[in-house]
Amino acid sequence: MKRIPLLAFVVVGLGAVSGCAFESAWKDDGQGVEGQIVGGTKASAYEEAVLINMQDKYGNNTSACSGALIAPRVVLTAGHCVDGVPRFQIIAPYTTDGKQVGTSSKAAYDWINVPGSSVDPDLHDVGVIILDKPMTLKKGWPIVPKARVEWGTKAMNIGRIQSGAFSSTDLFVSKARSMNNGAEHGFPYDYWADQVIQPGDSGGPVVLVGAAPHTIIAVNSGAGGDEVLARTDLLYDWIQKQVTENGGPGDPVTPPDPVTPGDADADGIADAADLCGKTPAGAPVWTTGEWIGCAAGQLRDGGGGADADGDGVPDAKDLCSKTPAGQGVWQWGDWIGCAAGQFKDK
Repeated sequence: MKRIPLLAFVVVGLGAVSGCAFESAWKDDGQGVEGQIVGGTKASAYEEAVLINMQDKYGNNTSACSGALIAPRVVLTAGHCVDGVPRFQIIAPYTTDGKQVGTSSKAAYDWINVPGSSVDPDLHDVGVIILDKPMTLKKGWPIVPKARVEWGTKAMNIGRIQSGAFSSTDLFVSKARSMNNGAEHGFPYDYWADQVIQPGDSGGPVVLVGAAPHTIIAVNSGAGGDEVLARTDLLYDWIQKQVTENGGPGDPVTPPDPVTPGDADADGIADAADLCGKTPAGAPVWTTGEWIGCAAGQLRDGGGGADADGDGVPDAKDLCSKTPAGQGVWQWGDWIGCAAGQFKDK
């Protein structure tokens, strides 16, 4: 099988720069594709998305990648983003508690650098960074599944390059793209897709479309016309081992019970939309259609209100306001509130 040469994307050659100078010092080195974007939308819905600033031993920013928190002390990224790096600064800009910043001097990876920073098709390109102190997520931790997805499954890249512009503050999510078999192109440990990643996007998570909780199936690895995305399922046991040995997984997040404003009968239907305003406690109710808010056997009441003749139809909607007690009535149409044989009120 022919192997197409691809480059592992890292922002390189920044020297000892920091802060705003870090952002302005980055230039597209020609590995990116003009006009390609990682995404048209900010990845603010992804608490786990992080910016990774690689640093020298003095704490100066030297290069950059992207990544994702998968446990309080574990950041998932590309192997080539951590290979030989002495220090890291990790920025999680979208957590519920506000921006969190962490540091690390410990990393693990399944990757060996090769001349020219090329993606080695015979190696996985997956790594983790171990944070000095844990970070917290409030909306839930992403999962890294044990099995690969079906070829053609839609997923999205997350990274820090937007329309060719490097960001030191934000990450962006791409449009959905098909995950194809990298083995058909000589990369047996990867998904293969149309290129959208650029330098700095390396290590960013590849997430399934619409999955809850967020599901990471790969990390951005390298590109050169098309791109390879390093599959995480192939290293599932290794990744879990890193999590277990470094503080363990994050606590499960229990979503709060939904609160429906103005719900007198506590059936989950707001009073303004409830057609049966006195649902028995615990009774299952209709949530759509003509009988919304009604339990089995109930009559609609149109949302409550005075019912002088006690037929279950509020006076405001009752066309037969003197229905005999206990008499079944029409609940809809031209004869609402009328029993059989009755005429509508004049």
